[in-house]
Amino acid sequence: ARAPRAAFVGVAVWRVGFTVFVRAALFAVTGGMFMALFVSGAYPEFAYWTVSGEGIFINMLGGVTTVLGPMVGTVLLLILNDTVTRLTEYHGIVLGIVILFFAIGLRKGLMDFVVERLAQRRGEGRG
Repeated sequence: ARAPRAAFVGVAVWRVGFTVFVRAALFAVTGGMFMALFVSGAYPEFAYWTVSGEGIFINMLGGVTTVLGPMVGTVLLLILNDTVTRLTEYHGIVLGIVILFFAIGLRKGLMDFVVERLAQRRGEGRG
């Protein structure tokens, strides 16, 4: 509601948004560089990624448009953490590959993918 008002007064809304985005990115990059300099590496254990990133991973694995999506994501993440940790000492790499598969292949998550497939099948059955 504020963007049309700002545009009406003559503010280039897209340019201002882009400028803010670029400045935020510069601050993030600068912070990351300083962290890498002082820590000599950015490890998931240092940034508590295993705890703070779990919510993101859960939504990536399960999906967010269904009620069961985050629950399925939680179960998948727990199963992956448990089995991959027991199978290999490189569990971070394996989990990263699985998350990458979900990020590239199943962009909406497993439950959203299943719901879309069921809707497509129902549509094909009626047509």
